[in-house]
Amino acid sequence: MPAGLNTTFQFLALTRNDMADEVLVAALDSPHAPVRDLALRAVLERRSPVGHLEIFRRLSHLDEHSLAIVAERPDRLARVVADAIQGGDARQCD
Repeated sequence: MPAGLNTTFQFLALTRNDMADEVLVAALDSPHAPVRDLALRAVLERRSPVGHLEIFRRLSHLDEHSLAIVAERPDRLARVVADAIQGGDARQCD
């Protein structure tokens, strides 16, 4: 993995700029697995409800490797899961 790519995703994970959320969410759909993995890790690193909600929405479509990445930081999705349960939106609980 190129060092520049790692550095870019580390920056996106730590920046306070909210536009990073949009970039990272878009990267979750990358056709390149290493980019998706880095994006997933960066979203989980951020304290962004927007990013965490996107991961929650994609859980049923994630492969085993991606689920293992999510399992490293289950605390990041706790709020999103609680909101989905309390909100009673059946589409989010599928």
